[in-house]
Amino acid sequence: MAKRRTLKRSITEICTVLFAEGVAASLENEHPENADALLTSILKMERHYICRVSHAEKGMKPKLYFNDLIEKFNAQVIEIADQINNSNA
Repeated sequence: MAKRRTLKRSITEICTVLFAEGVAASLENEHPENADALLTSILKMERHYICRVSHAEKGMKPKLYFNDLIEKFNAQVIEIADQINNSNA
C-alpha cells in the first residue's frame, strides 16, 4: 500500500508544479480563456490518475498496469508542459 501512496503523492506534486507554471504563464498570456482551459485540464488529469491508482484494472498484472499508467501520465505531463511553453512564446 505504501507504493500507491508514494505514486499518488508524486502525481499530486507534479500536477501542483504544472499548475503553478500554468498560472505564471497565464499572467503573461493575452488570452485568459486558453489559460483557464489549460488549468482545468491539469486538475482533471490529476484527479483521473489519482483515481486510476486507487482502482486498478482487474485481469491485468499490477506491474504492467502501473507501468502503463506511469508511461501515459508522463506523456500527458510532457504535452501540457509543451503547451505552457508555447503559450509563453
